[in-house]
Amino acid sequence: MPTPAEDKNKAAANSASAEARKLLLGGVTGALLAAGAGAALLLLKFGLGLVHLSYDLPFAILPVVKPTEAVMVYLDDDSHEQLGQPRNQPWDRALHAKLLDRLTAAGARAVVFDIVFSDPGTNPEADAQLARAIRANGRVLLAADCVPPDTAPRACRRKCSCRRTPLSAKPPPTSGRTK
Repeated sequence: MPTPAEDKNKAAANSASAEARKLLLGGVTGALLAAGAGAALLLLKFGLGLVHLSYDLPFAILPVVKPTEAVMVYLDDDSHEQLGQPRNQPWDRALHAKLLDRLTAAGARAVVFDIVFSDPGTNPEADAQLARAIRANGRVLLAADCVPPDTAPRACRRKCSCRRTPLSAKPPPTSGRTK
Protein backbone atom coordinates (compact mmCIF):
# COMPACT_ATOMS: atom_id res chain seq x y z
CA MET A 1 0.00 0.00 0.00
CA PRO A 2 1.47 3.36 -1.05
CA THR A 3 1.95 6.03 1.54
CA PRO A 4 0.23 9.41 1.25
CA ALA A 5 3.57 11.04 0.33
CA GLU A 6 4.04 8.58 -2.55
CA ASP A 7 0.48 9.24 -3.75
CA LYS A 8 1.18 12.95 -3.68
CA ASN A 9 4.42 12.49 -5.70
CA LYS A 10 2.63 10.30 -8.25
CA ALA A 11 -0.16 12.84 -8.61
CA ALA A 12 2.37 15.63 -9.08
CA ALA A 13 4.21 13.59 -11.72
CA ASN A 14 0.96 12.86 -13.56
CA SER A 15 0.02 16.55 -13.37
CA ALA A 16 3.44 17.60 -14.75
CA SER A 17 3.16 15.00 -17.51
CA ALA A 18 -0.33 16.23 -18.41
CA GLU A 19 0.94 19.83 -18.42
CA ALA A 20 3.82 18.85 -20.75
CA ARG A 21 1.39 17.09 -23.09
CA LYS A 22 -0.80 20.21 -23.17
CA LEU A 23 2.20 22.38 -24.01
CA LEU A 24 3.36 19.97 -26.71
CA LEU A 25 -0.13 19.74 -28.18
CA GLY A 26 -0.43 23.54 -28.15
CA GLY A 27 2.96 23.94 -29.85
CA VAL A 28 2.19 21.36 -32.54
CA THR A 29 -1.25 22.90 -33.15
CA GLY A 30 0.26 26.39 -33.41
CA ALA A 31 2.94 25.17 -35.84
CA LEU A 32 0.36 23.41 -38.01
CA LEU A 33 -1.90 26.48 -38.06
CA ALA A 34 1.03 28.74 -38.98
CA ALA A 35 2.15 26.37 -41.75
CA GLY A 36 -1.41 26.10 -43.06
CA ALA A 37 -1.90 29.86 -43.02
CA GLY A 38 1.45 30.34 -44.78
CA ALA A 39 0.54 27.79 -47.45
CA ALA A 40 -2.88 29.38 -47.96
CA LEU A 41 -1.35 32.86 -48.31
CA LEU A 42 1.24 31.52 -50.71
CA LEU A 43 -1.36 29.86 -52.94
CA LEU A 44 -4.08 32.52 -52.79
CA LYS A 45 -3.91 35.92 -54.46
CA PHE A 46 -4.72 37.56 -51.15
CA GLY A 47 -1.29 36.52 -49.90
CA LEU A 48 0.45 38.30 -52.77
CA GLY A 49 -1.19 41.56 -51.75
CA LEU A 50 0.15 41.12 -48.23
CA VAL A 51 3.63 40.49 -49.58
CA HIS A 52 3.50 43.70 -51.61
CA LEU A 53 2.08 45.58 -48.64
CA SER A 54 4.95 44.37 -46.45
CA TYR A 55 7.38 46.08 -48.85
CA ASP A 56 5.33 49.26 -49.20
CA LEU A 57 4.37 49.95 -45.58
CA PRO A 58 7.84 50.86 -44.28
CA PHE A 59 8.13 53.50 -47.00
CA ALA A 60 4.61 54.89 -46.48
CA ILE A 61 5.64 56.75 -43.34
CA LEU A 62 8.97 58.04 -44.67
CA PRO A 63 9.21 61.31 -46.60
CA VAL A 64 9.97 61.15 -50.31
CA VAL A 65 13.66 61.75 -50.94
CA LYS A 66 14.54 62.82 -54.46
CA PRO A 67 18.10 62.03 -55.51
CA THR A 68 20.08 65.07 -56.47
CA GLU A 69 23.34 63.41 -57.48
CA ALA A 70 22.01 60.92 -60.02
CA VAL A 71 20.65 61.58 -63.48
CA MET A 72 18.91 59.06 -65.72
CA VAL A 73 18.94 59.45 -69.47
CA TYR A 74 16.07 57.62 -71.15
CA LEU A 75 16.00 56.34 -74.70
CA ASP A 76 12.31 57.03 -75.18
CA ASP A 77 10.02 57.40 -78.20
CA ASP A 78 10.56 61.16 -78.44
CA SER A 79 14.32 60.64 -78.46
CA HIS A 80 13.97 58.03 -81.22
CA GLU A 81 12.15 60.57 -83.38
CA GLN A 82 14.28 63.63 -82.56
CA LEU A 83 17.58 61.80 -83.12
CA GLY A 84 16.37 59.89 -86.19
CA GLN A 85 17.14 56.45 -84.82
CA PRO A 86 15.55 53.40 -86.47
CA ARG A 87 13.14 51.43 -84.31
CA ASN A 88 14.24 47.99 -85.49
CA GLN A 89 18.00 48.46 -84.96
CA PRO A 90 20.28 49.44 -82.10
CA TRP A 91 21.01 53.13 -81.68
CA ASP A 92 24.07 54.58 -83.36
CA ARG A 93 26.95 54.10 -80.93
CA ALA A 94 28.36 57.48 -81.92
CA LEU A 95 25.43 59.00 -79.99
CA HIS A 96 26.35 56.94 -76.92
CA ALA A 97 29.97 58.09 -77.31
CA LYS A 98 28.89 61.74 -77.59
CA LEU A 99 26.73 61.42 -74.47
CA LEU A 100 29.57 59.73 -72.59
CA ASP A 101 31.98 62.52 -73.62
CA ARG A 102 29.51 65.14 -72.31
CA LEU A 103 29.08 63.25 -69.03
CA THR A 104 32.85 62.93 -68.65
CA ALA A 105 33.30 66.67 -69.27
CA ALA A 106 30.57 67.41 -66.71
CA GLY A 107 32.48 65.38 -64.09
CA ALA A 108 30.19 62.35 -63.80
CA ARG A 109 31.56 60.08 -61.08
CA ALA A 110 30.15 56.93 -62.72
CA VAL A 111 28.16 56.05 -65.82
CA VAL A 112 26.03 52.93 -66.17
CA PHE A 113 24.72 51.73 -69.53
CA ASP A 114 21.73 49.42 -69.16
CA ILE A 115 22.30 48.43 -72.78
CA VAL A 116 24.01 45.26 -73.96
CA PHE A 117 26.66 46.02 -76.57
CA SER A 118 27.27 42.35 -77.35
CA ASP A 119 27.77 42.47 -81.11
CA PRO A 120 29.70 44.91 -83.28
CA GLY A 121 27.61 47.84 -84.47
CA THR A 122 26.88 48.65 -88.08
CA ASN A 123 29.50 51.43 -88.09
CA PRO A 124 33.01 50.35 -86.95
CA GLU A 125 34.07 53.98 -86.48
CA ALA A 126 31.17 54.56 -84.06
CA ASP A 127 32.24 51.43 -82.16
CA ALA A 128 35.76 52.85 -81.92
CA GLN A 129 34.40 56.23 -80.74
CA LEU A 130 32.41 54.55 -77.98
CA ALA A 131 35.40 52.42 -76.92
CA ARG A 132 37.58 55.57 -76.76
CA ALA A 133 34.93 57.40 -74.71
CA ILE A 134 34.66 54.46 -72.29
CA ARG A 135 38.46 54.40 -71.83
CA ALA A 136 38.59 58.19 -71.42
CA ASN A 137 35.94 58.15 -68.70
CA GLY A 138 37.33 55.13 -66.86
CA ARG A 139 34.24 54.74 -64.67
CA VAL A 140 31.75 53.10 -67.02
CA LEU A 141 29.72 50.01 -66.19
CA LEU A 142 28.23 48.07 -69.09
CA ALA A 143 25.38 45.59 -69.01
CA ALA A 144 26.33 41.94 -69.53
CA ASP A 145 24.76 39.37 -71.77
CA CYS A 146 24.57 36.10 -69.86
CA VAL A 147 24.83 33.03 -72.02
CA PRO A 148 23.45 29.70 -70.81
CA PRO A 149 26.33 27.20 -70.50
CA ASP A 150 24.90 24.86 -73.13
CA THR A 151 24.94 27.64 -75.79
CA ALA A 152 28.33 29.15 -74.86
CA PRO A 153 31.39 28.33 -76.93
CA ARG A 154 33.01 25.07 -75.80
CA ALA A 155 36.16 26.81 -74.55
CA CYS A 156 34.10 29.12 -72.33
CA ARG A 157 31.78 26.54 -70.77
CA ARG A 158 34.04 25.59 -67.89
CA LYS A 159 35.42 29.08 -67.31
CA CYS A 160 32.40 31.38 -67.20
CA SER A 161 28.75 31.78 -67.92
CA CYS A 162 28.89 35.43 -69.08
CA ARG A 163 30.94 36.95 -71.86
CA ARG A 164 32.61 40.34 -71.74
CA THR A 165 31.58 43.00 -74.16
CA PRO A 166 34.02 43.56 -77.04
CA LEU A 167 34.13 47.29 -76.19
CA SER A 168 35.87 46.94 -72.83
CA ALA A 169 39.48 48.02 -73.05
CA LYS A 170 40.68 46.00 -70.09
CA PRO A 171 39.10 43.40 -67.82
CA PRO A 172 36.90 44.70 -65.02
CA PRO A 173 38.25 44.62 -61.43
CA THR A 174 36.28 41.44 -60.72
CA SER A 175 35.96 38.81 -63.39
CA GLY A 176 32.31 37.90 -62.76
CA ARG A 177 33.10 34.24 -63.23
CA THR A 178 30.96 31.69 -61.47
CA LYS A 179 31.73 28.15 -60.47
